[in-house]
Amino acid sequence: MDSTGKTTDELTNKTEALPLQEDSLFRTLFQKAAMGMAIVDASGRFVEYNPRLGTMLGYDKQELINRHFTEFTHPEDRPSDAAQYRELLEKMRGSYQMAIRCIRKDGGIIWGLLAVSLIRDWEGAPLFAIRMIEDITDRKRAEEAIVKSRNFYLSLINELPNPIRRTDADGKCDYFNKAWFAHTGRTMSQEIGEGWAQNVHAEDRDRLLTLQCKSFGKRRPYVMEYRLRYYNGKYRWVVEFGSPFHEIDGSFGGYISSCYDIQDRKTIEKTLEIMSTTDELTGLLNRRGFFTLATQQVKLANRNSKKLLLFYMDLDGLKKINDTIGHSEGDLALVEAATVLKEIFRDSDIIGRLGGDEFAVLLFEPMSSSDEQAIFTRLSETLRERNARPDRLYTLELSTGIKSYDPAHPCSLGELISRADTLMYKEKRSKYRAK
Repeated sequence: MDSTGKTTDELTNKTEALPLQEDSLFRTLFQKAAMGMAIVDASGRFVEYNPRLGTMLGYDKQELINRHFTEFTHPEDRPSDAAQYRELLEKMRGSYQMAIRCIRKDGGIIWGLLAVSLIRDWEGAPLFAIRMIEDITDRKRAEEAIVKSRNFYLSLINELPNPIRRTDADGKCDYFNKAWFAHTGRTMSQEIGEGWAQNVHAEDRDRLLTLQCKSFGKRRPYVMEYRLRYYNGKYRWVVEFGSPFHEIDGSFGGYISSCYDIQDRKTIEKTLEIMSTTDELTGLLNRRGFFTLATQQVKLANRNSKKLLLFYMDLDGLKKINDTIGHSEGDLALVEAATVLKEIFRDSDIIGRLGGDEFAVLLFEPMSSSDEQAIFTRLSETLRERNARPDRLYTLELSTGIKSYDPAHPCSLGELISRADTLMYKEKRSKYRAK
């Protein structure tokens, strides 16, 4: 325990609650989502699920809690789902997706478009996973029937609502359904052969073509998410399922690739990611978000032998503000402190609210002692200008501790914060002695 009364473990190993417990906006989005969603722990057991998933699987509230997700996965799909989940935990992947059959309570089977995203703590340890399932039973059954019937049913493929393209045995696209043209706004002459690839986002194109080429060589299905240009010129995320088919004589005929629009799911994923790393009150990174990014910078600093600089700050008198003029003004003081930090520091610096009245800023670009002094000067001037404004109900003051990180003498991020925290409290005590 240091002079602040805090242990290093308390500074580094605070267990973060699930976003459902932390954030009312997260809970609202989770509960009202049009697709089935569940939060599972690292072992794969249900911790929470939304009403849509309960309806899809035919279970009432709480019936799925503490049960493993494989209990509701078709036996033929269970090994792949379980194996990818283990790989997600072990190999630092961020997500995976697959078409999957789910077993309902009444024994019925539904097809789902499954996406699993893993949330880790700042040390990289798995916290929980978010499983999102969109019911595609009707589309999948129609697709399977049509793919099995191959060329005889191109007219039926043409009526399916999702974009579909067919590739011949040489890897050249020779057919697209109406939904494909409706999505891209282009014509058959523009898409035929390799023209369709112009619709794929430049950052995704090589990856898709490489995957397709490898899959062709091994005659195996593939799944990939990528951005496909919409007719209005913008890009929308789709997931494509490519399946090999054979001609009547048994020879390899090519691939039929079906796309499903997942833009809404991607938007939800991005929103959930932001919510899990952002402080709702101030808009700064929360503790998890700060530690995640800052830990990455410490690793880069060690690799490149670059020094870092940590500012650790505490909003003085927050308790007094809360007790005398109310918590709403206390919240405003925290927001104002965050605004000051965003004005003083650069966009490239990592700024976070670690909890309560504590803030931290990590600078990973070289700075001289004069640069450090310039920051202190700007901070003092900015606070003085704000406090000089008329009709203020409180004085805004920040106590600061600054500590350099030297790769020649490495330490953990928690230890670095603890040292800066000690210096910050020394400054805070000297202020009160001066008063």
